[in-house]
Amino acid sequence: MTAHPNPGCRLRPVSAVRPLAAAAVVLLVAGWAHTVRSQPPAADDGGERAPAHPGPKPVVVYRTDFSRPPGRVWSKQTRSKTPRQKDDFLGEFTRQEVSLSLSDLPAHRFARVRFDLYVIRSWDGDHPEWGPDPWQLSVADGPVLLNTTFGYKRVESTQRFPDEPPAGGHPMETGAARVNDLGYVGVADAVYELSCIFPHTDRALRLNFAATGNIVGPEDESWGLDNVVVEVFAGPAPVTQDRLEALWGYLGGADGIKAREAQQTLIAAGAPAAAFLRRKLAQAGGPVWDSHDARVQGLIAQLGHTDWQRREQASCELARLGSQVFPALRAAAQRTDSQEVQWRIERLLKGGWTQALAPESLIASRAKRALAILTWAAPAPTSAPASRPAADAP
Repeated sequence: MTAHPNPGCRLRPVSAVRPLAAAAVVLLVAGWAHTVRSQPPAADDGGERAPAHPGPKPVVVYRTDFSRPPGRVWSKQTRSKTPRQKDDFLGEFTRQEVSLSLSDLPAHRFARVRFDLYVIRSWDGDHPEWGPDPWQLSVADGPVLLNTTFGYKRVESTQRFPDEPPAGGHPMETGAARVNDLGYVGVADAVYELSCIFPHTDRALRLNFAATGNIVGPEDESWGLDNVVVEVFAGPAPVTQDRLEALWGYLGGADGIKAREAQQTLIAAGAPAAAFLRRKLAQAGGPVWDSHDARVQGLIAQLGHTDWQRREQASCELARLGSQVFPALRAAAQRTDSQEVQWRIERLLKGGWTQALAPESLIASRAKRALAILTWAAPAPTSAPASRPAADAP
């Protein structure tokens, strides 16, 4: 088995606990790889909530396998059973946003969500005619944690996952833990075991899961969630300079799965990793653009230029900057009345205008993606927690 850069953030099932590959990795992810699983079930809002406790280990604040009704913490209540195993999951959904809202969180500096994503039927990845078929996870009033596309291997195209725009070009079903295992006869299904970590300090957290783009309907494409676990951490994971250099190497590798794991490890390391990434990007000559930077705002304004070539140039450049400029693009879409600009922004958010990346551009794209999550401007912690349903709410 090939060693992975961050077993604690590995794409793996909630129930799996795999041995760590090396002592150096053990030191890096101490306090991050262990998952609390001994908390007693609580009759609350469809899942399980664990009490806070001090220490570097993760605190499980929510967990559910949807064997019980989801409860009011979920914006959608639809449940289905997998045809083969008859397991309950949240879904099926199409072009919809599904939110998980938690409150009364213990003091923390990082949060992580782990879950199984069910990609059901003929998703088309980045197919130029039938796609793209993007899927996104974001934090309300916070960063986009995952913005990618998935696809069915019989469709002659590629998918973004495990990368995100502007990177991509992976074979369909890359990174899937299981394929055609759920039992949807005559169609495809794939299970992706995902993990996303991010800085977070507020007492309330809302996670938004959504499919966007060219998702036609449940007879053609749908998705669902299972085995959702939300954890919080009191602080960042320790990391050495040598380990940071090794992770930088993974970011430039051909293995997109290892690169994604390296991104997660860097995010978990906090401020030292952010400083390291900024220094590396500066040495490579790749500027790190802030969403409010004059250059970014100029490119967005250029999307409405009277010259088509200038509009295309701006679109390509914004695509190369990737998801670090997504907040600025969304804000611009709300301000403009131009259908042309709105169309271009919508396509950019779905991963349009992407070209094959040179190795130096690929590593910069992945590094900027991790840095964008590490350095997003967090709102001030709320003085009072958001309201939540009573413990015995249905």
